[in-house]
Amino acid sequence: MATIAKPNTEVIRQATLKAFQGKLDNYHIESLLELQKSEESSVITATGSLYFALFYGVISCNPSDYPYEFEESSWGLGGSAISSAGVMYTAYESWDNFFHMTTGYHAQGIADAGGLFQITFFNGLSPIGQFNAVSGGIGVFEVGGNGKWKKK
Repeated sequence: MATIAKPNTEVIRQATLKAFQGKLDNYHIESLLELQKSEESSVITATGSLYFALFYGVISCNPSDYPYEFEESSWGLGGSAISSAGVMYTAYESWDNFFHMTTGYHAQGIADAGGLFQITFFNGLSPIGQFNAVSGGIGVFEVGGNGKWKKK
């Protein structure tokens, strides 16, 4: 899992760029991806899930060893049930800053490389962190909206 789940892999890089092409300034996405490749960046383990049926779903992310959880409702069209363990990266030097500054998210499923579940977290229009996990048999999906981390 570690090989595919690191943001410096080409699959994750291309998926991130494709998801936000024309929606965000490439500079912001490239900056996040460059920070995540750095040896100095902090990496933590986490679990993520998405349960979606017809028009409504719930997305969640729970980092290991941190007293925060992310759980938000999503509206859209489709159906999916995913639960995976993976890794998280942030553009901030402090995870506390990341957890307090998150205002939204974008989640997607990528069928390439066996299946990838990705959640990108935002502060306004700036991406500030990402969760990536391998999830076998995953289909293509895309959801997003406003969201905040909450203390457990």
